[in-house]
Amino acid sequence: MKKPMKIWSYTMAMATLFNAQASLAVDHPLAGIDAYPPELSRILREQRKNEESAAGKIPSLKQNYLINSRRWQPGDRILVAFNGGTPALHRAIAETAMQWGKYANIELDFGYDKRTNTYRLWSYSDRDAVAHIRIGFVDKGYWSAIGNDSVSASFPANRASMNFFKFSERWPNLMPSNWQALVIHEFGHALGLDHEHQRQVCNAEFRWSRGLNGELSVYQVFERTYGWSKDDTDLNLKPIEERNIVVGSTPDRKSIMFYAMPAQAFLKGSDSICFIEQENRTISIMDAQGAAIAYPKNATQAVALSLLRDRGTAELMLLKNSNRESADSIATGLSVVERNAISNRYDTFMESQKPLVYIHIQNEKDRKIARILQGESVRSGFIAPGIENVSVKGLKSGKVIQVRFFRDSDKAYAMDAADIVKTTTGSKDVEVLQIKHLANKVSRNLVEVWFP
Repeated sequence: MKKPMKIWSYTMAMATLFNAQASLAVDHPLAGIDAYPPELSRILREQRKNEESAAGKIPSLKQNYLINSRRWQPGDRILVAFNGGTPALHRAIAETAMQWGKYANIELDFGYDKRTNTYRLWSYSDRDAVAHIRIGFVDKGYWSAIGNDSVSASFPANRASMNFFKFSERWPNLMPSNWQALVIHEFGHALGLDHEHQRQVCNAEFRWSRGLNGELSVYQVFERTYGWSKDDTDLNLKPIEERNIVVGSTPDRKSIMFYAMPAQAFLKGSDSICFIEQENRTISIMDAQGAAIAYPKNATQAVALSLLRDRGTAELMLLKNSNRESADSIATGLSVVERNAISNRYDTFMESQKPLVYIHIQNEKDRKIARILQGESVRSGFIAPGIENVSVKGLKSGKVIQVRFFRDSDKAYAMDAADIVKTTTGSKDVEVLQIKHLANKVSRNLVEVWFP
């Protein structure tokens, strides 16, 4: 029998799954999972609604951009930072999340510093994003932005884009027994993966209305069991429109993205194809295949996917910049909120593709000027995640400051970075150097500054 392929959908799974009740045990599989704060949930629901409405009026968006809109580029280096918690907790989360990297051509960079045994941090006072994914431990619930929405206007630079409620207080002895499953699940969302049970096939399995013999509707089951509202249930169980690269007809019952739900919620009870008795706690075979499809390690496939998304992005740019008053405008017929949704989606893509500049020093005496360079780089539109003393690795630089780049398309970023280096350091002798033999291994917009 041919195995069903994994759903990879890049619309938001806007969810407020659980209204916390004292009577519900912390270890319950659905206790707090994907439970956005109410106001954030409202914002994301509106965003999803307006995007889908716009896409319905411009069918090509379904074929191009909205398929891939929340997915990162294959090979991207995704920066992650923490607010609160200890380095030991940070390490545990990082090691758990990086399981996705076994299958997906993506690098999760947690900013580990061997000198201090610490990980990258973010702050509520940040004006610029120090990371693409910002983990917090304060807000209720366990949730994540979907894919690159973590850098959208809905998730400001000084707010969490992923949250694990009170992990910082519970580590290590009071953690929920399923904490690793929660981390894997939320990082699945962070890579653009939606819930398996939000397939069309499961829509026909849920008992949406009260039965003729008094059987509870799915709304009543989830209200009584978890305290969900009707909106919560709709947002987390109703199917997400299938506009994916590969869509299978059967849900993956072993997926880490599949909820274990009460049998009473289904017309066929425990015989339903969408019923699983216990939560899944590991990445399934189909999860792994889906990750490989979305982020292929094969260079040719990765380039093809990037070109597909680039075409969609170009279309969005035209929509964003088109004159709404023009009779022949391709945006004619879109409402203001739909146009804003298109504009925000384009802006989010551009933000997610901001170039990275890594700064390497050979001597600690250069750290002060490197910090100034880091700040100037950020103000000039780069993400400058850190400064590393590479002398301990035996890595050497040239006789002058070098700005290294890899892909031909990143030469302009390298030239911009060189200008920033010259202005910051006062040095007129800065070498711009392309490392061509590594170009195929670098898909992110990346340049490096090497001090001699």
